[in-house]
Amino acid sequence: ELKSGPAVKKIRKYSDTPNKELRKVCLFALANIADASAKEILSLAAEKARYIYEETNAVQSYLLFAKRMGEEGNITQSESICLDLIRKCTLKEQTNTRIAALGILVDIKKEEALKELISAMDDNNMVYRKAALQFVFSIPGENVTHEWVRKMQDVNPEVQSEIIQMLGNRNDESALPPILDALRNEDRIIRIAAIKAAARLCQEDVLTPLLEVMKSEEKDEILTVKQVLLSFNENELLPVIAKTFPETSSFGKAALLEVFATRKANQYVKIVFEETKNKDESVSTAAFLALESMVSHKDLPKLINILMDIEGREQIQAVQRAIVAASQDKEGKDESSKILLKHLEKITGTKRSKILNILPEIGGKEALQTVVEEFENNDNDLKKVAFNALVNWKDISASGELYHICKNSDDDEYVYAAFEGYVKQVSNAPVPDEQKLLLLRKIMPMAKNNKNKESLLMKLGNIRTFPALVLSGKYLNDPDLSQIACRSVMSIALPQTRKENGMTGKIVKELLQQVSQIIEGEESDYDREKIKKYLEEMPDEEGFVSLFNGKNLDGWVGNKTDYVVEDGNIVIYPDKGGHGNLYTEKEYGDFIFRFEFQLTPGANNGLGIRTPLKGDAAYIGMELQILDNTASIYENLKEYQYHGSVYGVIPAKRGYLKPVGEWNSEEVIANGPNIKVILNGTTIVDGNIDEASKNGTIDGRKHPGLKQAKGHIGFLGHGSVVRFRNIRIKDLINSK
Repeated sequence: ELKSGPAVKKIRKYSDTPNKELRKVCLFALANIADASAKEILSLAAEKARYIYEETNAVQSYLLFAKRMGEEGNITQSESICLDLIRKCTLKEQTNTRIAALGILVDIKKEEALKELISAMDDNNMVYRKAALQFVFSIPGENVTHEWVRKMQDVNPEVQSEIIQMLGNRNDESALPPILDALRNEDRIIRIAAIKAAARLCQEDVLTPLLEVMKSEEKDEILTVKQVLLSFNENELLPVIAKTFPETSSFGKAALLEVFATRKANQYVKIVFEETKNKDESVSTAAFLALESMVSHKDLPKLINILMDIEGREQIQAVQRAIVAASQDKEGKDESSKILLKHLEKITGTKRSKILNILPEIGGKEALQTVVEEFENNDNDLKKVAFNALVNWKDISASGELYHICKNSDDDEYVYAAFEGYVKQVSNAPVPDEQKLLLLRKIMPMAKNNKNKESLLMKLGNIRTFPALVLSGKYLNDPDLSQIACRSVMSIALPQTRKENGMTGKIVKELLQQVSQIIEGEESDYDREKIKKYLEEMPDEEGFVSLFNGKNLDGWVGNKTDYVVEDGNIVIYPDKGGHGNLYTEKEYGDFIFRFEFQLTPGANNGLGIRTPLKGDAAYIGMELQILDNTASIYENLKEYQYHGSVYGVIPAKRGYLKPVGEWNSEEVIANGPNIKVILNGTTIVDGNIDEASKNGTIDGRKHPGLKQAKGHIGFLGHGSVVRFRNIRIKDLINSK
């Protein structure tokens, strides 16, 4: 590394040692020092290695020697070594050595190495040729480009296409004329390469020549042109396509219709409508498929007329998708349903199904009522169409009708499908998990068979609430449903990612233990191990009682204006006009308090313990900080103000909060004067308030609340949105 010339003589003694590791080090040292006297040793070592990789790195050292020689100005010797390696390394396994030598030659000779790069095009080794073409990018200039253009004429089509590709990537527009000429070459591989290269060089000047290709019947070239056209500026591209479209071949038209669709070129939808009538099936199919991306609400009447006239299944489906897309256009969204229903009034017979099948995606009260009436008033195929529409309705609004069918229908087939549709709609609905659970529980008794029950249990697994866990657990003893129930229980109780917390408690533990005993399948051993590990790490919940039912603030007193229940959490919204804090109705002295909380950026709250209902809890009781320490507004906090600290008394360790927005779990143990705070499994406070305050508190203020034997527990809002859940307590005094 020091490039010590005097050391060369001593190092050379070990260059042929039988110890390969020592020889490797010696060869590297000789190469890096780059003393001319080492050339023979390094050359011989590389030759013995057959110019391929081996344990002593002899070839790599010889290449390094050539590079160092060039860097130190000994260009002639460096060039000689590189050329020698290029000539000798002709075997396939020596390709990498040859490429490395060529790269060093280009580095030291620059444009003077061009001759060697060009001669590489006569080599049969494609990997070597392509490496040489990559080195060309380090040598700029039009004169270099012209040399490559001349070389194009002297090589076979495969190599010519490789050179064209390089010229396209080189971004030298002087290469454009010969590349445009190559578009008319008799060899397909050259034409395709020229299409790609021309598009990269100059979009403005090549658009017309490229569209000429679309008049041919050469499918590969047309597809290549289609791909490159997608990179063009649409303001320049689309008018030219529209102008030349009539002269294009059938396959070319199909490709250009895809370009129109990809660009959502609504202004040219007239062309697409016209081509739906093309007698060439490839063109008409492309036109039907393009409609979905190009239509607006203004096209609805025309689309409906086309839909009524066509019979092909794929064409019908394409137009139906286009009608749905047009109906979702913001400008005409409110009118779309009315237009469809008005047309439906004029249609009789089986053709009505064409519109009925669209209504689930359109939605709306009127559309739903129409489908319901169609189902109730028919006994033919239209009844089935209307029923399928209800089952496939896009939102939860049809679930009531499906429930009605499950409850009142005598047709087992209808009941089964209605049940499945109901479960799907409820599960996908943007409603709180608690509401989903109530709706699924309501339909469960109407399950027609075990398949219905399996569907519901699978969806229950996505509702990660305690009641959903209990409901899933009831089916662990059902032989036909136990395995689905196992999956559901695991999905609800266990954390799905490392960032999540799983469920805890006696019932959770019992259900997971039962799952571990009965679960089957290829991954059952892995599942049992996963459950075992989770149970071993689960906190002991014996003796704990819940302080929050997830539904309302029963058992709590104080500020119930700012503190609200939302999605099973207690949330404080400080702008609702309320005042004060939220406290437990009961008082506690010694206890273990467990809860989860989610901070918002810069959030500030607190946990009051052993505090009266009135006064500043930080002083007349104790306040444990709940704070986003990472916010810049808190960069100058006192040590006793960070998250978890007993405010003004005992500072907490830092760095154990999860990123803002993720749920944290915290445990507070108050046992006489001893206070312990465990955040996400790490103890951040473990102190004695008597000891901490015997010589005065660290904030220098009086804290009479430190002598409180018992009091309320409360969340102390400080003007920030914070969420709390899974709140439970173990009263140590009563348990004693």
